[in-house]
Amino acid sequence: VLNAVDLIMPTSNEVYAYLKEHNYSNVFYKKNIHYEFDSNSSGLLSSDFYIKKYLIDVVDQLSQPVLDEQDENVIHIGFGLHDKDGHYSVWVGTAMQSIIDHTDSKLCFHILHDETVGEENKRRLKQVANQKGDFIEFHEIDSAEFECIKNRTHGFTIGTMFRIMLPDIMPDLKKIIYLDSDLFVNTDIEELWNLNIDNYCLAAAQDCSTIRNWGTPYAVAAGQTSRDRYFNAGVLCMNLDNIRKNGSLFQQVMDYLSDNPRTWLPDQDALNAIFSGKTLMVDEKWNYFIDEARKNNEKAEKKIYHYAATLLMLHTNNEIDRACYFTILRTPWGEQMEDGLLCNSMGRIVDRTAMLEKLLKKATQNNIRLVFYGGENSSIRNAMRLLNRKFDSCEWHEHLKENEIICDDNTVYIVSADADDSNGLEILANAGLENGENYFITQRFLHYTEGGFAL
Repeated sequence: VLNAVDLIMPTSNEVYAYLKEHNYSNVFYKKNIHYEFDSNSSGLLSSDFYIKKYLIDVVDQLSQPVLDEQDENVIHIGFGLHDKDGHYSVWVGTAMQSIIDHTDSKLCFHILHDETVGEENKRRLKQVANQKGDFIEFHEIDSAEFECIKNRTHGFTIGTMFRIMLPDIMPDLKKIIYLDSDLFVNTDIEELWNLNIDNYCLAAAQDCSTIRNWGTPYAVAAGQTSRDRYFNAGVLCMNLDNIRKNGSLFQQVMDYLSDNPRTWLPDQDALNAIFSGKTLMVDEKWNYFIDEARKNNEKAEKKIYHYAATLLMLHTNNEIDRACYFTILRTPWGEQMEDGLLCNSMGRIVDRTAMLEKLLKKATQNNIRLVFYGGENSSIRNAMRLLNRKFDSCEWHEHLKENEIICDDNTVYIVSADADDSNGLEILANAGLENGENYFITQRFLHYTEGGFAL
């Protein structure tokens, strides 16, 4: 019987020879995989038994062809994944599936994740990658590295920050495409991979909402980059060699966040500020917001569609949403997702219809006083338009206190869900008003293109 300290681990060549001899020719030995002993291991380690178990573990984790990271014919794609509830991995798997569906090139997916990603979801992600013999590697990130900024991600998961670890996690890799998880890739990603970025650190597309003046990111307002060069970080072709020459990306981003506490798009603002002038701006087809496609009722084109600040919605009857839905069904999560997505979309239609019927019935009664409540945004303006009210002549309050609320049968509040820092609904309810009777939430009765809820 061998003890752990007595065991001489096989070399890469010995393991590969053993695999080849035992018909595991499609498996490679990866130098950073090691066998972890526990307190009960020593009684199990007869040399033949242990070697077989060790090799089985390698086979289980790495059942794919030999990967040469310097092979220019392999496209490297990275995802950041934080999956606290176990329901987010499906979106990474769907993005991977959409990529595989549209390219014949050899792919290697790099999953940057923390401890929240379970073994079952890892198995399913492997299943997606292995269907055509592509590679997948898991790189665990110590989320404690981001402890100091965990309360500053403003609705984004901490996984969005993992991309800044790419130059350090893969020190020998020259280039990688980083993708957010909420993407549907409806084109051959090899075209993006083949862009010449030798003289740049990044290639990225303009941020759709910024270029259309829907909002002003902090980095633009602070003069750290220009509006026309502000990019969305959901799709990045990264020249890792040039980024490393520029200094530690991790440290630069952390320093930026320390110096700029007002940013609400932490990693995106930081990347824009750091690489302003070092980014190749590419066509918007490489990062095209799905809301634009829905609004214009566009047919599916050869683009990367970004579900930024929205969700897959089947009730849009949009060709791209349908294509994304059928892609999900082909993933290992398809069966469990099918009914949920259908029910959510149908439920949204039923709820919106019910709210509209109640609101219109109430608003058309005699002597009804409509009070609009919330910041001036698209949903408030579209609610006024729907109810045939002009903004300048409406009774409108950006802020209200509970003692200012009028409770009678003739007063109806039309409120945005984010009124008073999302406390408006609670203020109305505490004053004794009833949802769907004395107040109506704009996002529940408006169409999604007018500021209504996606689900």
